Amino acid sequence: MAMDLSQVAAVENNKGEKNQSIIGYLSWYSVGEANYDRNELRKSFLSNDFEEGDLPNEIRATDAFRRATKDIEMKRVETAQAGVYKNFIVRNVCNTDQIIQRNIVEETVDSKGQTLSYKQNEAILLFNKNTGIISKTIVNESSMAEELADEACKLFELYKTCHNGQAVRMAATDILKTMSPTPVRPSGGVYFIPAKHKNKLRRLVSFLNSLEKGEGFMIPLIRTDENRDMLQQKVLEHLQGTLTSCQELAKQEKVPTAQFKILANEAKRVVADLADYREIVTEAQEKMDSYQELIIGAVEALLDRAAEQSANNKRRKSL
Repeated sequence: MAMDLSQVAAVENNKGEKNQSIIGYLSWYSVGEANYDRNELRKSFLSNDFEEGDLPNEIRATDAFRRATKDIEMKRVETAQAGVYKNFIVRNVCNTDQIIQRNIVEETVDSKGQTLSYKQNEAILLFNKNTGIISKTIVNESSMAEELADEACKLFELYKTCHNGQAVRMAATDILKTMSPTPVRPSGGVYFIPAKHKNKLRRLVSFLNSLEKGEGFMIPLIRTDENRDMLQQKVLEHLQGTLTSCQELAKQEKVPTAQFKILANEAKRVVADLADYREIVTEAQEKMDSYQELIIGAVEALLDRAAEQSANNKRRKSL
Protein backbone atom coordinates (compact mmCIF):
# COMPACT_ATOMS: atom_id res chain seq x y z
CA MET A 1 0.00 0.00 0.00
CA ALA A 2 1.47 3.36 -1.00
CA MET A 3 2.09 5.81 1.76
CA ASP A 4 0.34 9.19 1.55
CA LEU A 5 2.74 11.66 3.16
CA SER A 6 -0.07 14.21 3.40
CA GLN A 7 -1.60 12.08 6.19
CA VAL A 8 1.55 12.15 8.32
CA ALA A 9 1.58 14.54 11.26
CA ALA A 10 4.83 16.42 10.87
CA VAL A 11 6.45 19.45 12.47
CA GLU A 12 7.30 21.99 9.81
CA ASN A 13 9.53 24.42 11.67
CA ASN A 14 12.10 24.53 14.44
CA LYS A 15 9.76 26.32 16.83
CA GLY A 16 7.18 23.57 16.54
CA GLU A 17 9.85 20.93 16.95
CA LYS A 18 10.83 22.32 20.35
CA ASN A 19 7.25 22.14 21.60
CA GLN A 20 6.40 18.67 20.33
CA SER A 21 7.54 15.14 21.18
CA ILE A 22 9.55 13.98 18.18
CA ILE A 23 9.78 10.25 17.47
CA GLY A 24 11.97 10.60 14.39
CA TYR A 25 12.28 12.03 10.91
CA LEU A 26 11.14 11.29 7.41
CA SER A 27 14.14 11.70 5.15
CA TRP A 28 14.78 11.51 1.43
CA TYR A 29 17.48 12.74 -0.89
CA SER A 30 18.73 12.72 -4.46
CA VAL A 31 22.10 13.08 -6.15
CA GLY A 32 22.03 13.93 -9.84
CA GLU A 33 24.55 12.80 -12.42
CA ALA A 34 27.60 15.05 -12.54
CA ASN A 35 31.35 14.87 -12.13
CA TYR A 36 32.05 15.29 -8.43
CA ASP A 37 35.67 16.22 -7.77
CA ARG A 38 37.03 13.96 -5.05
CA ASN A 39 38.97 16.75 -3.32
CA GLU A 40 35.86 18.94 -3.17
CA LEU A 41 33.82 16.02 -1.85
CA ARG A 42 36.43 15.43 0.81
CA LYS A 43 36.24 19.06 1.94
CA SER A 44 32.46 18.90 2.14
CA PHE A 45 32.53 15.60 4.05
CA LEU A 46 35.02 16.89 6.59
CA SER A 47 33.25 20.24 6.99
CA ASN A 48 30.11 18.29 7.96
CA ASP A 49 32.05 16.24 10.54
CA PHE A 50 32.23 13.04 8.53
CA GLU A 51 35.43 11.05 8.22
CA GLU A 52 37.71 10.07 5.37
CA GLY A 53 36.29 6.56 5.56
CA ASP A 54 32.84 7.88 4.64
CA LEU A 55 34.06 9.01 1.23
CA PRO A 56 33.47 6.85 -1.84
CA ASN A 57 36.27 4.37 -2.48
CA GLU A 58 39.48 5.76 -3.95
CA ILE A 59 39.32 6.15 -7.72
CA ARG A 60 41.48 3.54 -9.41
CA ALA A 61 42.99 4.41 -12.78
CA THR A 62 41.70 1.13 -14.22
CA ASP A 63 38.14 2.06 -13.20
CA ALA A 64 38.54 5.53 -14.71
CA PHE A 65 39.65 3.89 -17.96
CA ARG A 66 36.68 1.52 -18.04
CA ARG A 67 34.25 4.31 -17.21
CA ALA A 68 35.71 6.65 -19.85
CA THR A 69 35.64 4.05 -22.61
CA LYS A 70 32.11 2.98 -21.69
CA ASP A 71 30.77 6.53 -21.73
CA ILE A 72 31.80 7.17 -25.34
CA GLU A 73 29.50 4.52 -26.75
CA MET A 74 26.89 5.80 -29.22
CA LYS A 75 23.79 4.05 -30.54
CA ARG A 76 21.66 4.64 -33.64
CA VAL A 77 23.78 7.33 -35.27
CA GLU A 78 22.04 8.32 -38.49
CA THR A 79 23.77 7.81 -41.83
CA ALA A 80 23.16 9.24 -45.30
CA GLN A 81 21.15 6.14 -46.13
CA ALA A 82 17.57 6.18 -44.88
CA GLY A 83 16.82 3.53 -42.29
CA VAL A 84 20.48 2.68 -41.77
CA TYR A 85 22.27 3.52 -38.52
CA LYS A 86 25.68 3.07 -36.95
CA ASN A 87 26.42 1.89 -33.44
CA PHE A 88 29.81 2.57 -31.87
CA ILE A 89 30.37 0.02 -29.14
CA VAL A 90 33.36 -0.61 -26.89
CA ARG A 91 34.40 -4.25 -26.54
CA ASN A 92 36.80 -5.81 -24.05
CA VAL A 93 39.64 -7.54 -25.85
CA CYS A 94 42.36 -8.19 -23.30
CA ASN A 95 42.99 -7.73 -19.56
CA THR A 96 46.35 -8.85 -18.18
CA ASP A 97 48.61 -7.84 -15.31
CA GLN A 98 50.13 -5.19 -17.58
CA ILE A 99 47.42 -3.87 -19.90
CA ILE A 100 43.72 -3.52 -20.62
CA GLN A 101 42.73 -3.40 -24.28
CA ARG A 102 39.34 -2.17 -25.43
CA ASN A 103 38.36 -1.74 -29.06
CA ILE A 104 35.85 0.66 -30.55
CA VAL A 105 33.59 -1.38 -32.83
CA GLU A 106 31.55 0.13 -35.65
CA GLU A 107 28.32 -1.73 -36.30
CA THR A 108 25.99 -0.81 -39.15
CA VAL A 109 22.37 -1.85 -38.66
CA ASP A 110 19.04 -1.31 -40.35
CA SER A 111 15.86 0.02 -38.75
CA LYS A 112 14.97 -3.50 -37.56
CA GLY A 113 18.28 -3.86 -35.75
CA GLN A 114 19.72 -6.38 -38.19
CA THR A 115 23.48 -6.12 -38.62
CA LEU A 116 24.62 -5.04 -42.08
CA SER A 117 28.33 -4.74 -41.31
CA TYR A 118 30.66 -5.11 -38.35
CA LYS A 119 34.11 -3.55 -38.02
CA GLN A 120 35.66 -4.85 -34.83
CA ASN A 121 38.73 -2.64 -34.44
CA GLU A 122 38.06 0.85 -35.79
CA ALA A 123 40.11 2.18 -32.86
CA ILE A 124 42.22 0.39 -30.26
CA LEU A 125 42.63 1.80 -26.76
CA LEU A 126 45.35 0.39 -24.52
CA PHE A 127 45.72 1.20 -20.83
CA ASN A 128 49.14 0.46 -19.33
CA LYS A 129 48.63 -0.52 -15.69
CA ASN A 130 52.26 0.14 -14.82
CA THR A 131 52.48 3.66 -16.21
CA GLY A 132 48.81 4.66 -15.94
CA ILE A 133 48.90 5.96 -19.53
CA ILE A 134 46.46 5.41 -22.39
CA SER A 135 47.68 4.83 -25.93
CA LYS A 136 45.42 4.72 -28.97
CA THR A 137 45.64 3.26 -32.45
CA ILE A 138 43.26 4.55 -35.08
CA VAL A 139 42.55 2.05 -37.86
CA ASN A 140 40.24 4.26 -39.89
CA GLU A 141 41.08 7.92 -39.46
CA SER A 142 37.99 9.08 -41.33
CA SER A 143 35.68 7.23 -38.95
CA MET A 144 33.86 8.73 -35.98
CA ALA A 145 35.80 6.18 -33.95
CA GLU A 146 38.77 8.55 -34.04
CA GLU A 147 36.75 11.31 -32.37
CA LEU A 148 35.42 8.86 -29.80
CA ALA A 149 38.92 7.63 -29.00
CA ASP A 150 40.07 11.21 -28.41
CA GLU A 151 37.04 11.79 -26.19
CA ALA A 152 37.85 8.67 -24.17
CA CYS A 153 41.33 9.99 -23.46
CA LYS A 154 39.91 13.32 -22.27
CA LEU A 155 37.30 11.65 -20.09
CA PHE A 156 39.94 9.39 -18.58
CA GLU A 157 41.87 12.39 -17.26
CA LEU A 158 38.65 13.81 -15.80
CA TYR A 159 37.45 10.56 -14.27
CA LYS A 160 40.77 9.98 -12.52
CA THR A 161 39.78 12.75 -10.10
CA CYS A 162 35.97 12.77 -10.26
CA HIS A 163 33.25 10.44 -9.00
CA ASN A 164 29.96 9.96 -10.78
CA GLY A 165 26.57 10.41 -9.15
CA GLN A 166 26.21 6.71 -8.41
CA ALA A 167 29.37 6.66 -6.28
CA VAL A 168 28.15 9.62 -4.23
CA ARG A 169 24.68 8.11 -3.82
CA MET A 170 26.21 4.89 -2.54
CA ALA A 171 28.31 6.81 -0.02
CA ALA A 172 25.22 8.66 1.21
CA THR A 173 23.31 5.39 1.46
CA ASP A 174 26.10 3.81 3.50
CA ILE A 175 25.93 6.72 5.96
CA LEU A 176 22.13 6.50 6.11
CA LYS A 177 22.38 2.79 6.97
CA THR A 178 24.19 3.69 10.20
CA MET A 179 21.04 5.51 11.38
CA SER A 180 18.63 2.55 11.61
CA PRO A 181 16.55 3.54 8.57
CA THR A 182 13.15 2.00 7.85
CA PRO A 183 11.74 2.42 4.32
CA VAL A 184 8.25 3.93 4.37
CA ARG A 185 7.38 3.75 0.67
CA PRO A 186 7.08 0.50 -1.30
CA SER A 187 8.98 2.07 -4.18
CA GLY A 188 11.76 3.18 -1.84
CA GLY A 189 13.50 6.51 -1.47
CA VAL A 190 11.81 7.75 1.73
CA TYR A 191 13.00 6.56 5.15
CA PHE A 192 12.08 6.94 8.79
CA ILE A 193 15.10 7.76 10.99
CA PRO A 194 14.76 7.50 14.81
CA ALA A 195 15.16 10.77 16.71
CA LYS A 196 18.41 9.68 18.39
CA HIS A 197 20.17 10.12 15.04
CA LYS A 198 18.96 13.68 14.51
CA ASN A 199 22.38 15.35 14.55
CA LYS A 200 24.00 12.87 12.17
CA LEU A 201 21.04 13.04 9.81
CA ARG A 202 21.21 16.82 9.83
CA ARG A 203 24.89 16.65 8.88
CA LEU A 204 24.13 14.26 6.02
CA VAL A 205 21.38 16.56 4.73
CA SER A 206 23.76 19.50 4.94
CA PHE A 207 26.36 17.59 2.91
CA LEU A 208 23.82 16.59 0.26
CA ASN A 209 22.54 20.15 -0.08
CA SER A 210 26.10 21.36 -0.65
CA LEU A 211 26.40 19.31 -3.84
CA GLU A 212 25.96 20.79 -7.29
CA LYS A 213 23.08 18.43 -8.08
CA GLY A 214 22.20 17.13 -4.64
CA GLU A 215 19.43 17.71 -2.15
CA GLY A 216 18.38 16.21 1.15
CA PHE A 217 15.39 16.63 3.47
CA MET A 218 14.45 15.68 7.02
CA ILE A 219 10.90 16.23 8.26
CA PRO A 220 10.33 15.65 12.00
CA LEU A 221 7.37 13.47 13.04
CA ILE A 222 5.46 14.18 16.23
CA ARG A 223 4.31 11.42 18.56
CA THR A 224 0.72 10.61 17.61
CA ASP A 225 -1.22 7.36 17.56
CA GLU A 226 -1.43 7.55 13.78
CA ASN A 227 2.33 7.98 13.39
CA ARG A 228 3.08 5.13 15.78
CA ASP A 229 0.67 2.88 13.88
CA MET A 230 2.26 3.87 10.58
CA LEU A 231 5.75 3.21 11.89
CA GLN A 232 4.78 -0.13 13.41
CA GLN A 233 3.37 -1.22 10.06
CA LYS A 234 6.48 -0.14 8.18
CA VAL A 235 8.90 -1.77 10.63
CA LEU A 236 7.05 -5.09 10.38
CA GLU A 237 6.89 -4.82 6.58
CA HIS A 238 10.65 -4.16 6.52
CA LEU A 239 11.33 -7.20 8.68
CA GLN A 240 9.07 -9.38 6.54
CA GLY A 241 10.77 -8.17 3.38
CA THR A 242 14.21 -8.87 4.84
CA LEU A 243 13.17 -12.37 5.90
CA THR A 244 11.65 -13.14 2.49
CA SER A 245 14.78 -11.94 0.66
CA CYS A 246 16.99 -14.21 2.79
CA GLN A 247 14.74 -17.23 2.37
CA GLU A 248 14.41 -16.81 -1.39
CA LEU A 249 18.14 -16.33 -1.97
CA ALA A 250 18.99 -19.38 0.14
CA LYS A 251 16.88 -21.53 -2.22
CA GLN A 252 18.55 -20.30 -5.40
CA GLU A 253 21.28 -22.14 -7.27
CA LYS A 254 24.40 -20.68 -8.89
CA VAL A 255 24.51 -17.60 -6.66
CA PRO A 256 27.93 -15.96 -6.13
CA THR A 257 29.26 -16.66 -2.64
CA ALA A 258 29.72 -12.94 -2.01
CA GLN A 259 26.00 -12.34 -2.60
CA PHE A 260 25.08 -14.67 0.27
CA LYS A 261 27.42 -12.79 2.58
CA ILE A 262 26.21 -9.34 1.47
CA LEU A 263 22.56 -10.15 2.18
CA ALA A 264 23.49 -11.88 5.46
CA ASN A 265 25.30 -8.75 6.64
CA GLU A 266 22.40 -6.53 5.57
CA ALA A 267 19.93 -8.73 7.45
CA LYS A 268 22.10 -8.65 10.57
CA ARG A 269 22.12 -4.86 10.37
CA VAL A 270 18.33 -4.75 10.15
CA VAL A 271 18.06 -6.96 13.25
CA ALA A 272 20.54 -4.79 15.16
CA ASP A 273 18.55 -1.68 14.21
CA LEU A 274 15.52 -2.98 16.11
CA ALA A 275 17.05 -1.68 19.34
CA ASP A 276 16.24 1.86 18.17
CA TYR A 277 12.54 1.02 17.68
CA ARG A 278 11.58 -0.85 20.84
CA GLU A 279 10.60 2.31 22.73
CA ILE A 280 8.73 3.77 19.74
CA VAL A 281 6.60 0.81 18.64
CA THR A 282 6.07 -0.93 21.96
CA GLU A 283 2.88 -2.65 20.79
CA ALA A 284 4.83 -4.70 18.23
CA GLN A 285 7.47 -6.14 20.57
CA GLU A 286 6.26 -9.73 20.29
CA LYS A 287 6.10 -9.66 16.50
CA MET A 288 9.48 -7.95 16.28
CA ASP A 289 11.05 -10.61 18.48
CA SER A 290 9.51 -13.34 16.33
CA TYR A 291 10.89 -11.78 13.14
CA GLN A 292 14.28 -11.32 14.80
CA GLU A 293 14.48 -15.03 15.57
CA LEU A 294 13.40 -16.02 12.07
CA ILE A 295 15.84 -13.63 10.39
CA ILE A 296 18.74 -14.86 12.52
CA GLY A 297 17.91 -18.40 11.39
CA ALA A 298 17.72 -17.27 7.77
CA VAL A 299 21.10 -15.53 8.09
CA GLU A 300 22.65 -18.74 9.39
CA ALA A 301 21.23 -20.57 6.37
CA LEU A 302 22.79 -18.01 4.03
CA LEU A 303 26.19 -18.28 5.71
CA ASP A 304 25.98 -22.08 5.57
CA ARG A 305 25.32 -21.86 1.82
CA ALA A 306 28.27 -19.49 1.43
CA ALA A 307 30.59 -21.83 3.35
CA GLU A 308 29.38 -24.87 1.40
CA GLN A 309 29.86 -23.09 -1.90
CA SER A 310 33.36 -21.90 -0.98
CA ALA A 311 34.34 -25.45 -0.02
CA ASN A 312 33.01 -26.80 -3.32
CA ASN A 313 34.93 -24.16 -5.25
CA LYS A 314 38.16 -25.10 -3.47
CA ARG A 315 37.62 -28.77 -4.23
CA ARG A 316 37.04 -28.07 -7.90
CA LYS A 317 40.22 -25.99 -8.10
CA SER A 318 42.26 -28.72 -6.49
CA LEU A 319 41.14 -31.34 -9.04
